[in-house]
Amino acid sequence: MKSFRESLKMIALKKCLLYLGLAVLIGIALWSQDVSDYFKPECVIDSVQDVARCQGENKYVEVNFDTIYQTNYAYTINEKETGLFVDIDLDGYSLIAVVPISYEEELFSGDKTTVHGTLEVFQDEAMIDGYQKIQQQYLEEFKDDATEEEILEMFLPYQLNAYNGKKSDITLNILLFIIPFIVVSCFAIYHFYRFIKPDMKQIYGKKDSQREETINKMEDEYLHKEKEYQKNSLTLTEHYVIQKTTFLLKANQIDNIVWIYNRIIKQYGREVNRFLIICFNDGTSMNIRAKQEEYDKIVEIIQTKNDHILYGYKPEYQKAWNNNSALKKES
Repeated sequence: MKSFRESLKMIALKKCLLYLGLAVLIGIALWSQDVSDYFKPECVIDSVQDVARCQGENKYVEVNFDTIYQTNYAYTINEKETGLFVDIDLDGYSLIAVVPISYEEELFSGDKTTVHGTLEVFQDEAMIDGYQKIQQQYLEEFKDDATEEEILEMFLPYQLNAYNGKKSDITLNILLFIIPFIVVSCFAIYHFYRFIKPDMKQIYGKKDSQREETINKMEDEYLHKEKEYQKNSLTLTEHYVIQKTTFLLKANQIDNIVWIYNRIIKQYGREVNRFLIICFNDGTSMNIRAKQEEYDKIVEIIQTKNDHILYGYKPEYQKAWNNNSALKKES
């Protein structure tokens, strides 16, 4: 049987590995947001030669232009027009872009000559559909001036998503991953520290001058004395009650128990779980899964050692407990 210190170390290690695993999963999810590109400066596109360079440097781009053409197509979500397909002229080549519909007035009045977004090959079905319709429109309009191959060569192999591809559009997503990643990593570091240096005080919540001595007595009875009850997560010794689970180790004195009751969990009218709740005079409690026969056995043992305990659930007991009021058995 492991000592309290060894048990605390194993609990801390398990928690550390758990939080470390969560941090890795969050990190993978964060990386899938292209966080590396997000923190790079936007790549500036002033001419057609910059397109290939930016594709290799950073997908987040700033496109500067002198000429922009309106198309006949809108970007539609749930039958509502929320964006526009536009044709940005880069040295005679077409960079097809989807922009928010709110950009329309500024773009075509000449007030706006810069667009920020993601340089990509459209993946969104509605974007692909609009892009193909624009190509078909140009093939019809310019069929007398150029061959089909020449017209299609006017279209750059990448498109610009300025509708939901701007850095500001994914900032919230990045934060939603970064903040949990930092928090979970801190928990992993903390529990690794507790693995190196276990905190024995967390076993026994009562703060008094004899706390360390009491914990030593608890451990001595737990390791070297006969157990009066031991099943699942609960152990009863002559003077102490000890709860040990995968992620928890708590102990207290049987003399400190003030209230014991059953908590029954029902679903659709049927009992699905039953817990033994042991409440102590220092404000702490233990929540132990126990069947009725186990509950009866535990209560029988405890009753022989402490005759000041309240049994069963009553709203007035719960109210007193919630208000940190003294729970006293009626004489």
